[in-house]
Amino acid sequence: MMVGQKHTYVCFHCRASARCEWLASNPLCQHYNRQMTQLHNGIRIPRRKDAKGWDRLWLSLIERQRKERVRWYYGSDSFKRWKVEKLRGRPI
Repeated sequence: MMVGQKHTYVCFHCRASARCEWLASNPLCQHYNRQMTQLHNGIRIPRRKDAKGWDRLWLSLIERQRKERVRWYYGSDSFKRWKVEKLRGRPI
């Protein structure tokens, strides 16, 4: 990781955002004292008053996490072993 690279963090409760260097743990929201969520690079943060934009951002993060879990599962060794065993039991 490059030194001085900044990351974006958001709080979905108060719709605050912060840009700071990478930290071992996510920074705390000043209003709610909860950990903020780190966003990937290139994600546009909506304005505070844009409720639909924040809903879309939340849904896009959930969808990205779901895709990463699916990718991890299908790339895992346990799934590959299961698939090989299933194919071995299939008649040719």
